[in-house]
Amino acid sequence: MSTLLQVQNLQKTYGLRHLLDGASFSVAEQDHIGCIGRNGAGKSTILRIIAGTESKDDGEVVIMP
Repeated sequence: MSTLLQVQNLQKTYGLRHLLDGASFSVAEQDHIGCIGRNGAGKSTILRIIAGTESKDDGEVVIMP
């Protein structure tokens, strides 16, 4: 099974608030994933960073072709 998405040490800060601090995960072929968490936890921010519509402060997002 090959990896489709790799996120490493993702960081995003809004003002003094650290929304994402070292988020890392990978998604392989045929994985079933979900994104859950409380309001304001960064779920939509992670998805926007992966989609390329929002910038990250640090870290790496690799989308395999």
